[in-house]
Amino acid sequence: MDISALQERLRHFAAARDWQPYHAPKNLAMALMVETAELMELFQWSTLTESRGLTRDPVQKERVADEIADVLLYLLQLADHTQVNIEEAVEAKLQKNAQKHPAKHPHKERQPVGKRVHLLVDWENVQPEGQALKALVPEASHVWLLHGPFQKVNTSSHIECFDDERVVTVPRSGSGKNALDFQLCFYAGYLSSSRKGDEFVIVSNDKGYDAMVEHARLLDFAVRRSDYRKAAPVASMKTAPVKKSPAALTPLPPSAAQIAWRLIKHRRNSGASGQPWSAEDMYAAAFRLIGESIPAKAELAQRACALAQLRIKLQGLELMACPELGRPAVVASCGDGNAGAVSAVGKVIAKESVQPVAAAPAKAAISPAISVPALVAAGAKRVATALQKMHAHLPGTQAALLKTIRTVIRQQEQVPDLTQQVFSELIRRQDVQCLPEGKRVRFPRLEAARKKANPTPAESQPKQVPKKQALKKVAAKKTVAKPALKKPPAKAAPKKVAKKSGAKKSQVSASTPPAK
Repeated sequence: MDISALQERLRHFAAARDWQPYHAPKNLAMALMVETAELMELFQWSTLTESRGLTRDPVQKERVADEIADVLLYLLQLADHTQVNIEEAVEAKLQKNAQKHPAKHPHKERQPVGKRVHLLVDWENVQPEGQALKALVPEASHVWLLHGPFQKVNTSSHIECFDDERVVTVPRSGSGKNALDFQLCFYAGYLSSSRKGDEFVIVSNDKGYDAMVEHARLLDFAVRRSDYRKAAPVASMKTAPVKKSPAALTPLPPSAAQIAWRLIKHRRNSGASGQPWSAEDMYAAAFRLIGESIPAKAELAQRACALAQLRIKLQGLELMACPELGRPAVVASCGDGNAGAVSAVGKVIAKESVQPVAAAPAKAAISPAISVPALVAAGAKRVATALQKMHAHLPGTQAALLKTIRTVIRQQEQVPDLTQQVFSELIRRQDVQCLPEGKRVRFPRLEAARKKANPTPAESQPKQVPKKQALKKVAAKKTVAKPALKKPPAKAAPKKVAKKSGAKKSQVSASTPPAK
């Protein structure tokens, strides 16, 4: 915009209409204030969000443009009549404002507008970061990132180098071969025609743009193409790590389950599977199979014997004795769905004293004051109480119920199959019932208690009698004859003498028979 030419045009416009006497600086300042108020009126009753979208309506946009033009015209005339150079005044005011309000982000402060260099980046071909573009074209001022509709574009590095207002992302609007290339060529022509004197650099490795660039140069447009090659990462110089000899790993002591598995494999390999196995032989074999040098080897052998015996009994292969077990192994049968389906798999094994080979002290056994049946009964009671608190989260399968039992009773190592015995006790007490398929369970007592505490709406409401039957009952009640009450005899009323007594007597005598 040529401000001087515009002010001269306004002077001729006022002279052609004889408005010079009215264009005093005071009158122009008052008119400028009125036009500013009219511009304010367009935004006065709108919110901040509504004010941003006001000019989307073409009618409102035209009104805003008219008011802005009026303000600018009166401002130019006021500067013309007061002989103020607007360009010099604006530059001086910007310097005063810069001194009065120091910049909080100096690197984002714009320098005086000079030659602008626009970078048109073919994002489908190359994806340079902001620092790479600045190194490629140091004088670049604006960045246009043309990308596909489904491409991810991270503009954080570009905004850091070129400012937020100078980075524009342009998604591809169509599809097809070379669609983005044609769109970039259109933007290059549009920008070069609207921003004369600026330079445009197409950042792409596609040499297909060269024909367009050559034609634009013939028309005196400053357009060129620049390749972009991503620099190879520089390998960091790292010193070779000093190889350290691995420290000797301390082997973990074997568990009772591992020794039990060794015992079962040893029994199978020896060809004696299926034959009775005495407690002494089982214990001796388990103790012999513990090759690691660990303390409490005797206790580990006893626990391994108990686990091996339980596994073989559950498989139904043979009966084996375990030293110092002293009770039958009970396994719950869930095949028929009966609550009392509990079968003893093993016999009561006589306690035998076995001299431990190692002199290490073993863990304390269960206190004789608390017997195994008492532990089982207490555990079943605790599990039943826990099941009552679960509400809608009751276990539906045997595996889930066994896991719940194991969590509640905190099974001790001295009683290896306490979980199974508590499960059997719950079946015996009819707290748990196994379904016929053998995997799922239900809780009859708990279900009955909940049903009694929370009856269904149909059970809680009184039974309604059909309407027809109710009407029949009401009609029957109405038709029942009530006993007649005896009324006292009424007193005879005094006879009145009528004027025409003779005629009435004759009528009565004629209608009634003579008394006998």
